[in-house]
Amino acid sequence: MARCATPLRLFVLVGMVTVGGLSTAHADQEWYYYYELGLQRLRDGNAQAAVENLLQAIEKGPEPGPRRRTYGTFFKDFYPYLHLAKAYLLLKRCPEAVQAIAASVQKEKISPGSPLYEEFASVREQVRTVCERPPVGPPPDKSLPPPNSGTDAGIHPTGPLPVPRAIVLQALEFYVNGRYDRAFQVLKDAEAQYKLDERAYFLMGCSLAARYYAEGEKNPALLQRARDLFRQARPLPDRFQQRMAYLVSPKILALYQSP
Repeated sequence: MARCATPLRLFVLVGMVTVGGLSTAHADQEWYYYYELGLQRLRDGNAQAAVENLLQAIEKGPEPGPRRRTYGTFFKDFYPYLHLAKAYLLLKRCPEAVQAIAASVQKEKISPGSPLYEEFASVREQVRTVCERPPVGPPPDKSLPPPNSGTDAGIHPTGPLPVPRAIVLQALEFYVNGRYDRAFQVLKDAEAQYKLDERAYFLMGCSLAARYYAEGEKNPALLQRARDLFRQARPLPDRFQQRMAYLVSPKILALYQSP
């Protein structure tokens, strides 16, 4: 990899024309040009441009995998579907993200021994967490009496309803994209109408803790509020806690687990 990185980047730069301060690619370049450009666009946060270039790389390139020949004696690892899934997640295009990560599993076969495996596992878990939808239940049984019929007519449950799963997923999406204030506020607003559960309090605590660390650990009030929310988030459902191990930093997880 180190052997080909500099010449390849030089090739990409040579193949670009600067117009009004923006770089645009010449048409009909080689696959590795589009791949490198797609990765750069993804790093820049331009997910739509990343998708376009990565799709071009897939169309023009070899089968994904390690050490694909670029030109001469230079090689480059080629894992476009993994990065395509990341771009689709940023665009909130869940069906395409699911397809891309499935293609990565099938075609790229990133194994636990690969340097990319941790990144692959994280992206796969984000796709599962952000893009999964609750199962559709069976149609109602028409033979059963309607709700609130008979002696229970007019009796309604007291207290707020549980927070909808969609709201928790929305907050999680904001969190994994680094929008900690929005993640916290979505759940704080929901608290006025719904009863929050352990997952919601956990994400609120994570959002405040992430802000605390990102701001240089200068605001102890944020840390204390995060601790208070974490106390309300115990115990977390096992499956949810396992998923959070991929999405939340070890430092914040340690804070959650501390007394």
